Amino acid sequence: MKLNLLPQTVVKRSSAPVFIILALLIVIAASAASAFLVVSSKAALEAAVKEREELLPGYANNAATAAQAEQVILQATNFDRNVKLVESAAKHNNVYPDLYDSLFPYIPAFYRIQSVNAVGSGGQATVTLVGHIDTFQQYADLAIALWRIPGVISVQRAGYAPKLPAVLLLTPDRQKNVSVKAGEAPLPDDVQQRIEILKSQAAAVPTGYVGVGGFGTDAVPKGDTLTSQTVTMTVLLTRNLQVPVPSATLAAAQAVPTAPAAGATPAAPAGNGGDVDR
Repeated sequence: MKLNLLPQTVVKRSSAPVFIILALLIVIAASAASAFLVVSSKAALEAAVKEREELLPGYANNAATAAQAEQVILQATNFDRNVKLVESAAKHNNVYPDLYDSLFPYIPAFYRIQSVNAVGSGGQATVTLVGHIDTFQQYADLAIALWRIPGVISVQRAGYAPKLPAVLLLTPDRQKNVSVKAGEAPLPDDVQQRIEILKSQAAAVPTGYVGVGGFGTDAVPKGDTLTSQTVTMTVLLTRNLQVPVPSATLAAAQAVPTAPAAGATPAAPAGNGGDVDR
């Protein structure tokens, strides 16, 4: 059995040099690490600056090339727009003839066309037909025939006035039902008077060629005959007749900002990483 006869203060003093040495080692290690970090940071900074200086000319060349490419693209866009505008205008030359060609198969032969006019608005077209027919039955059949046109929305008619005979009312002096044509006066009941009136009417009727409606002359267009009337038909169709507007298209093209000239100094990137304004 061993007895520790040394006081406790002696033991504590003997371990103090160890901790002092450890502390010195830690300070030395921290100083070495700090020096290494400083040196390596400076070396990394110098390498980054050198790399930036090496890449900066290439970036400037790329920016100039991109500016030239945008200028070429802009010129191609203008050229493409102009070509499409010309093609659309040329294609529009056949819009109205194609519309008329599509309508003629549905127009009855008894309707003698004098003029055809079409007006476009949005995706619809209003076609106005002016022609001549002879009877009220044709007036009814014409509207039904035009309803067969593909894409028709409405059909309106105007101009025909039926000339139907009227039956006069009975009077104390006339106890017979008398049928009178439109625009004519009733004939008297006396046979001799009726004969004289009919003779005068027959003498007033023109004989030979009368030249009604411009027929037999160089007048164009021809008008109504002795039996026909002018009728106007208005047909609303689902048809696009809008013509391209060059001024509006070119004005919209001029409103588009142009690309920067080749060799211009590129703008600095935005701070949020967005696109570069040009």
